Amino acid sequence: MRRWLDVGWTRWLLRLGVATVAGLVLLAMLIVIAYKSVRLPAETRRPQTSVVLDAEGNVIAELYDIENRTDVALDDVSPAMVDAVVAAEDRSFRDHGGLDRSGIARALWVDLRGGGLQGGSTITQQLVKNSYLTSQRTVSRKLKEAILAIKVERQLSKDEILERYLNRIYFGRGAYGVEAAAQAYFATGADDLDVAQSALLAGLIRSPESADPTRSPDIARRRRASVLDAMVATGALTGPERAAAAGEELAAIDRPEERIALEGSTAYFADQVRRWAVRTYGDKAAFGGGLTIETSLDPRLQVAAEEAVFETLDQVRDPDAALVAVDERGAIVAMIGGRDFATNQVNFALGAEGGGQGRQPGSTFKPFVLQAALDAGITVDQRFPGPSEITVDVDDQEYPVENYGEQAFGNIDLVTATANSVNTVYAQLVAETGAQAVADAATAAGITAELEPFPAIALGSEEVAPLDMASAYMTYARRGDKVTPWYVERVTGPDGAILHTAEPERERVMERRHADLINEVLQRVVTDGTGTAADIGRPAAGKTGTTQDNTNAWFVGYTPTLGAAVWMGYGEEGQRPMEHVRGGAVTGGGLPAQIWQRFMTRAVAGLPAGDFTPPAEEEPDPPQAAPPTTARKSATTSTTWSYTTSSSYTTSPPGPPTTAPPPATTTTRRSTTTTQPSGPVPPTTLPL
Repeated sequence: MRRWLDVGWTRWLLRLGVATVAGLVLLAMLIVIAYKSVRLPAETRRPQTSVVLDAEGNVIAELYDIENRTDVALDDVSPAMVDAVVAAEDRSFRDHGGLDRSGIARALWVDLRGGGLQGGSTITQQLVKNSYLTSQRTVSRKLKEAILAIKVERQLSKDEILERYLNRIYFGRGAYGVEAAAQAYFATGADDLDVAQSALLAGLIRSPESADPTRSPDIARRRRASVLDAMVATGALTGPERAAAAGEELAAIDRPEERIALEGSTAYFADQVRRWAVRTYGDKAAFGGGLTIETSLDPRLQVAAEEAVFETLDQVRDPDAALVAVDERGAIVAMIGGRDFATNQVNFALGAEGGGQGRQPGSTFKPFVLQAALDAGITVDQRFPGPSEITVDVDDQEYPVENYGEQAFGNIDLVTATANSVNTVYAQLVAETGAQAVADAATAAGITAELEPFPAIALGSEEVAPLDMASAYMTYARRGDKVTPWYVERVTGPDGAILHTAEPERERVMERRHADLINEVLQRVVTDGTGTAADIGRPAAGKTGTTQDNTNAWFVGYTPTLGAAVWMGYGEEGQRPMEHVRGGAVTGGGLPAQIWQRFMTRAVAGLPAGDFTPPAEEEPDPPQAAPPTTARKSATTSTTWSYTTSSSYTTSPPGPPTTAPPPATTTTRRSTTTTQPSGPVPPTTLPL
């Protein structure tokens, strides 16, 4: 009996061994078959954040839809961040071949005990899951994940795996990847993260929303402390270094809401660039194509514009204002589109293109009448009567006009008539040239609005944009060469390929001598006429403008190399008069001229004064070449928002409080009979 038991037991063990070996062989065969059948999929293209840069390479806006992502090389990630992620997520990352055997054993034991499918995932497995698989938790998916992880380890180096992982993982706040996370939480680049910041970000990976440092600071501190402990365990930190990092404040910036509105003085400009990018490349590429959009906005001039507008209009009930500056290349270098983008997205600097409408320019339109008169053979020294009121015949239409303040002049030349903005003289000019000639002259100079050839066009009844006015006046500064204004200098794709380069072209639209004459006449406006408040102590030309009932007030002026238009009015209330602002009515020679003077004084400080070319009897027109584009600097600073811009360039608030008086109910109307020049006219009874 004992012998039979020994023999039976031995045979049973033998059979069990054979079955086990057979099972292992079968399992091995299945694994080999599975390994060969599972192929590494092609990596899908991930949306990447597009950035908008100013002329110095500073980030003024980031455009993204759902995923805020900017890929960076591993060399551009701080070593502290790399150490923190490895310590927190996969301490044996440098040693394993894609799978952590001890982690798998622990997870399997929990699974067998009914604890649900566990991970045991390495960094490589997490990369595979985020790159190629769904989040479905099944045995087959986990097996596929393990096989793909082994294949990834054989195809990529450890650094390549880590770089891809750091660019894919989600950190919360809409930030995918370490660069976007560094910007979202600390407004810095991934290469500048210190130990405390790196540990905080690494602690967010497993569950970012539950440990946001501004919403759950206690949880964030515990997560950070856990990562710091792990870094000590891996040898990345010493005890004293760990204690120093743990003692630092969380120091994370406030969490922005999803797709927060643009902010700061650059908001209107950045929004226009966004519109351009969507028109040019489509919504998907603009918000997910990883474009780098380099613009012409000069940060120094933008600060000057911001200070000029908001230091002048620093009261809550002040009217709206816009300022836009264009240089000799045609580049838009500064733009204030309104008082506060958060409360009003209409860009008054752009007129209809900015979501609103143009504004009546008043007497700032008179240079185009002068241009038409010169083309018609009228000379600037020709004299005209300047009565207080007059009725002229323009294209078979009777056109009654009166001077501002009912002032009367004797026989005066066009230099004096322009300096003092004498309406009755300019009515006689349009009667001689015809309204269509004035419209044609304005269009040639750079006005893009459709102009109706009504007699009142001579005194600025047609609605135009400040940008067009600044650009058209710079045509005179260029001695008759028009350049279409532009603001995007270069666009590159995520691979560095250049997709767009600004190529401004000059077009001769008037005789040089005529442009020189207009420059000379408009300088007298600043030195002796209605625009003396705009005097900057160096050669400058310009024109004031005020529409009927003081509903719009302008100053448009320029030096030989830089021009700017300033508009004031109640933008959302149509034709509301500016009659009781700072104790009086607003005219172009007052607050707008003062804003222009403050801006231009700071803008040209330290630069050569330059001078306009004196008019000559005759001068040949040499061929013109397109101006060169300026060299660009690399990006230096950035602040991350979901489709946001950085705050004001200055440390002070970008403007006064934005609480405005209730809008009045008014009827928009267009003056066709009388417009008022701005500033003082002899005798000096009018406000500047």
